[in-house]
Amino acid sequence: MQMRAVRDICAILLAVLLLALSLPAALRAQSGAVPDPVRPPDMHSFLATTSTNAGRSANDVGFDCLAASALLDGGNEEARPRLAVALKEILTRASRMPDGSLQWHPNDNPAQEAKCGKGGWESFNTGRCNGPETVYTEQSGLGIACLALAGQAFGRKNLIREAKRSLRHWDTHRSRNIPGCDRCLYYWESDNANSVDRYVRNLNLFLGLADAAVGYVTDDETRLEDARAVARADIWERETGNAGYLGRLDPLWRERQGEDIRIENHAPSVALISEWIGRWAGFPEAQDHALAVWQQWATCSNKQCKVNGCRHWGADPGQCQETVTYAHCAFRRRSADSARLCQAILARDPSVPPYGIWAFATGADDPLP
Repeated sequence: MQMRAVRDICAILLAVLLLALSLPAALRAQSGAVPDPVRPPDMHSFLATTSTNAGRSANDVGFDCLAASALLDGGNEEARPRLAVALKEILTRASRMPDGSLQWHPNDNPAQEAKCGKGGWESFNTGRCNGPETVYTEQSGLGIACLALAGQAFGRKNLIREAKRSLRHWDTHRSRNIPGCDRCLYYWESDNANSVDRYVRNLNLFLGLADAAVGYVTDDETRLEDARAVARADIWERETGNAGYLGRLDPLWRERQGEDIRIENHAPSVALISEWIGRWAGFPEAQDHALAVWQQWATCSNKQCKVNGCRHWGADPGQCQETVTYAHCAFRRRSADSARLCQAILARDPSVPPYGIWAFATGADDPLP
């Protein structure tokens, strides 16, 4: 009888021991696996911003919105008021188009105005001017994504309706006929006729980001598939040997020697946007692509990267403090090099810009199994 009691006690003690050993693993699984390899930067100044600034560009405000939304998505409720400020700014910069949609223009540019007049913009050094009524994929992609994300965060269905209507504006300014690329999609750089058949990788992805954000908050499979199609186009570019800024079907890509190796500071946004498309659209191939594009940029050693300065290639935190240098932080859980480079730029300049906060928030949790 005593032996049986001893066995029962031992069994109970063993069960308790196994439970104690398994508890930390369970807690780690709930909190996002392993600890963050990089200490978070001070985000107080970003989160404490309560007023708008009329002089900032739609690009800057768009990244404010993405940063605040990503922090809020990660559970940081302090980011909610900051998202409200970004939303107010993005709405202030919007233009109501003849089709009723909201769209966004780039800031005034004196050099461009000298060529094309007030509000004009030369289309990729072609000598052809886009008029002041032209809107562009980069600014509008950021604006539409902001409307969708803020609409979800604040429970404002009117913002989501605006985002959906704004995205429809671009359905006639894109192409699905991408020779050699199955189920792919390319948005033009603008809604101007000068932009037809212009293939620019990062500008395509900004509208893909809008597709993914709208599809994610509305559970719209059509928009999510459009986002995947945009990502497929960029995956196709990389897998067919194009590491450059322009798409391989763009006329200038075909005319200019070396375009396929022109790795420069648009690549980090290609990587970050691909990462979020992958998350929102349930497309892990885009997340694998994001890491690969970041690695191409971070490890570039060709002549253009080495001699053209930080404004062209800003991946070296020992030499550069560009906004995009903080993009290293986005992949710190999936790459030891990313964590090392992230630590280096934060040590050099801890006053992280909104783009950097977006990157850091992107890497706060590893979404891949």
